[in-house]
Amino acid sequence: MLPLFAACALVGCGDSKNAEEGRAQLTQRVAQQLEAAQAKADAYEFDAAKAILRDLPEEVDKSPFANVATCDKLTADIDAIRRAVFDEEAECRRKTRAGWKLIDGHLVSPADQERALAEKKRREEQAAKRKEEERRMAHARAKAEAEAREKESRRRRAVEEAEKELARQAAEKAAAQRMVADTVRNLPSLQTALDDYRYIADRTHWLLWYISLELVSLGGDPPEHGPWDYQMLPKDLTKYVESVTPSASPILVAYRDEILDIMQTLRYRAYVSSPDERKCGQVPIRFANHGGKPVLLIGSVLADTSFNNVNQAMNTPKKRAAAFMQREVLPVLLSGQIPERLKSAQLGYFGIMFVYGNSNFVRDNDTPTPESLCIVLSMRDYVAFADRELSQESLVKNSQIFLASAGSKFIKVELSLE
Repeated sequence: MLPLFAACALVGCGDSKNAEEGRAQLTQRVAQQLEAAQAKADAYEFDAAKAILRDLPEEVDKSPFANVATCDKLTADIDAIRRAVFDEEAECRRKTRAGWKLIDGHLVSPADQERALAEKKRREEQAAKRKEEERRMAHARAKAEAEAREKESRRRRAVEEAEKELARQAAEKAAAQRMVADTVRNLPSLQTALDDYRYIADRTHWLLWYISLELVSLGGDPPEHGPWDYQMLPKDLTKYVESVTPSASPILVAYRDEILDIMQTLRYRAYVSSPDERKCGQVPIRFANHGGKPVLLIGSVLADTSFNNVNQAMNTPKKRAAAFMQREVLPVLLSGQIPERLKSAQLGYFGIMFVYGNSNFVRDNDTPTPESLCIVLSMRDYVAFADRELSQESLVKNSQIFLASAGSKFIKVELSLE
């Protein structure tokens, strides 16, 4: 515990320090007030200056921190400023009576008033111009900011719309892929698809085409249907493929581009058709499932070839099929310019059906018997063959070959090329 005299000494030191700080603050406040009063007087606002000075002496006298020296000095300062204010006010009144005027914060003599007023007007005009320019610039900035906000808002809306559109397209694509996958799973097998009545009817239509063609060429009575009624041109088939809707054939739409590329490379003259089929909108395109992958079946292609079955080299269906393969099928497959898209095709296989005839050339007017040939090849083998990377023997060996005579269904066979 501190001794009593030491505690008293500490208390005394504390009071002295507080008094000094109080006097310093008082001196600073009085100096600020005197400076403010002088500024008001310099601006010829004498009443405001005197109002500031009016209560300062009493504030100094009543301050608990003002000792005699401080009080005397501050009072002297206040009196000095008060006298200066009164002197300036008296000088201002004298000049005013002499015609001086207060213009733009300055007392101006009569001789200089016109120039001062002109200068004041010039400054006011400049200030007005600056203000107008600032207003214009502020307006331009506000407009630019508003346009930037609107542009950003449009950009964000565009991004949102694009994202929504991408999401919608992705959802549609996923739904279409699921639909195609379901469709592929439900497709008939390759053999079942080839057993369809359509391909038996194609041989009948080929025979009617041949007979009507003979009648027309011999100048006989025109048949009920001309040869043109039993064929479909490639452009009509292309038009159908391009216009088909997803609801009508989701699998065709899914592989539309690849199908069009294949049709463009094949370049066959016509396909077997009939008047009734065209009325019903039927086209020579079918699909099958082979090993879990879709098979595109095109045809039957209408061939104007008829073999002499008396010839030893052509006296069996397999011999005629091998000859037709070498003459009519492989050259077309090899001559096509393969689009880049087909080199990465998602379609697994495609098959082409052909109908041609055979007859006994020894007999006069022997009616030909139609036969059908089908080759089903993988897209990979097709591209490799067209690019000269696969031989024709390997292509035939790797492919599925089917034959059918009049009235019979397709039977899988093996062909050897000579």
